[in-house]
Amino acid sequence: MFAAAEFIRDRMNTLNPGDYAAHRYIIAKDASYFYWFTPADAKPFYFSDSKMAGDITDFFLPPVGFYTRLLQKNVKSKSLSSTDFYTDKITNEKAYSVVSYIYDLSGKEISDHIVAYLVYDHSKPELQEALTEAFEHHIPPGLNVALVHTPTQENLCLSGDCQPVAGESIRAMSAKYAFHSSLSLHRFVRYDTQAGIAILLAPFFFILIFLGLKYWLNASDLKVYIDSLTGCFNRKILDIVKRRDLTRSCVVLLDCNKFKAINDTWGHVAGDRALQIIANRMLSNTRTSHDLVIRTGGDEFVILLYRAQIGDAIAIAERITGQINDYAFMVDGHVVPLSVSWGVAEVTRDLDTAIQDADNEMYKMKQVRE
Repeated sequence: MFAAAEFIRDRMNTLNPGDYAAHRYIIAKDASYFYWFTPADAKPFYFSDSKMAGDITDFFLPPVGFYTRLLQKNVKSKSLSSTDFYTDKITNEKAYSVVSYIYDLSGKEISDHIVAYLVYDHSKPELQEALTEAFEHHIPPGLNVALVHTPTQENLCLSGDCQPVAGESIRAMSAKYAFHSSLSLHRFVRYDTQAGIAILLAPFFFILIFLGLKYWLNASDLKVYIDSLTGCFNRKILDIVKRRDLTRSCVVLLDCNKFKAINDTWGHVAGDRALQIIANRMLSNTRTSHDLVIRTGGDEFVILLYRAQIGDAIAIAERITGQINDYAFMVDGHVVPLSVSWGVAEVTRDLDTAIQDADNEMYKMKQVRE
């Protein structure tokens, strides 16, 4: 647990020099020990009346398996690991926590065994401070903002009286939480001559909170597996994907035609743009929450379609190919043709075999083109 804590502490400081995020801490799997991000503050946990210490597996709901969680791209689904509201024992204010799970990766095989929890607390004062800063320390009179726990409708009031009103704005932040807001325009305009400007600025508050929530929900979990040029997964993700049940899945393998000629003639910047265009067409024609688009190297891509038939794979490949062919790729005032060759295969044995079968089909298409 200490090794995990120090690793996370170091990574946080690398990303945000000097900032160890005071609201973050690690708690042991049996709720017996706290590890704050200064080792001297690590201490045994002895709150006898704490709900968390009483039954930690009930307080922090058990997550799905390691690989399923790692590949989960939907932030709202990940947010199921946030807690319900509770009373913070330090501030005595209502709060909730976002939880990440530290799995036991010490063995040769990946384990779903949890050794500790990485917790990020969000209390009422912290959220009120974010709201105040979003309005440059001048919250409009008559503004009601509450964070509402959707399953129970319990709320954490951040501004105003937070009484439910007809026509209030509701913005879901996760599967568990939503921001409810309303604005008394009569009171607002009466007390604030800049009402019109503030009304226009108000949506930015919700954008700020939403982006912050995505960060708190560990949207960076997959960062190491993302190709920075195209936004697709990189080939590292294949080691994880291979461990999943790929029954009734299909593979599409695509390769950019004459990519070397584009690089040699128009330069690497043009080549990078071409790859980004091709990747965009693949990402926009696949299911965000189910399928994986993987750049396996150079100008070659693999699309893994979960629970898909071979006919679906062919249709998707043809649609992507058509959109790439129709794209007017301009470089220095010249139209540079873009096209791809592709092959498809069902995953009947294992992923490597399916990719090889798709590659054989793609090679046949390239021979016909040449």
